[in-house]
Amino acid sequence: MFRIAHISDLHIPPLPPVRPRTFLTKELFGRLHWARRRRHAHSLQVLDALRADLDRAAIDHLCITGDVTNFGAREEFVRACHWIAALGLADGQISVVPGNHDAYVPGALARGAACWADWMRDDGGADGFPYLQRRGPVALIGVSTARATPPGYAAGWLGCRQRRRLETLLAHLARERVVR
Repeated sequence: MFRIAHISDLHIPPLPPVRPRTFLTKELFGRLHWARRRRHAHSLQVLDALRADLDRAAIDHLCITGDVTNFGAREEFVRACHWIAALGLADGQISVVPGNHDAYVPGALARGAACWADWMRDDGGADGFPYLQRRGPVALIGVSTARATPPGYAAGWLGCRQRRRLETLLAHLARERVVR
C-alpha cells in the first residue's frame, strides 16, 4: 500500500513584521482579517500536532497544497521551507503547490518558487506547472491557480498553457492506467 498525506492551508505563523509599506497594501486588510478570525486557528501548536500526526502515520508521500504562508513575505517562505524540511521526509517524498496567499502580492510567488523549487519540480527536473511526479503506483500532477489579486479578492485560475499541458498529461496517463 502507498500512503499519501494531503495537507493544505498551513498559514505558518508567526506573521512577518509590520513594515511601513504594509499600510499602503493589500497586506493591511489581510492582517486585520487574520487578527479577527484566523489567529487562533493557525498556531504553532496546531503545526506541532500536525507534525506529530504525520510522524505516526508513516506516509510514503506528502502533498502540501495552498496557502503555506499568510502574505507571501520572504521570511514566511524561509520559515515554511524550514518547517517542511524539518518533517524529515526524503527527497522526492514531498510535493508543494502554492495557493493564493503564497501569491498574495506581485512577486511573492517567485520568492516562494525559489524556496520550494525542489518540491515543485517534475521528475524530469523541469520547473513550472503542471508538473508530473511518479511515486510508486501513483502519478501526482501539480497544478497551480495561484495568482496575485487586488485587495479584497482571493481568486485563482489556470492559464491556457497549463490547461493544455494538463489535458495532455491526463490523456497519456489514462492510457497507462495509473492512479492519478
